[in-house]
Amino acid sequence: MGILCGILGTGFAASSIIWEIEYWSIIKQTGVYFLIVSIIMLPIAYFAYWMEHSVIGFLMYFGIFVLIFAIVWIVQFIVGRNNVRKMNEKLLQTMGNKNK
Repeated sequence: MGILCGILGTGFAASSIIWEIEYWSIIKQTGVYFLIVSIIMLPIAYFAYWMEHSVIGFLMYFGIFVLIFAIVWIVQFIVGRNNVRKMNEKLLQTMGNKNK
């Protein structure tokens, strides 16, 4: 079980590099990241018995995974957008003070 968790953590950490590809759209980054972490997460969840070994069990686990992914993504997006807004406000203030 420890090896599976190690693989999972390593996979999530390594796939986070997707967010550093600046010329990709947020939609492409999200889609590729979701695909990669799903490919890593779902087999590990199956072999670690985190889901029932049936079609219904898989669908329920995948549904919960998608829901949690979406919630975390939305929260991170809102936090990031607010950080950018604050940085832009500070930049405008700084530029305004230099022009006076």
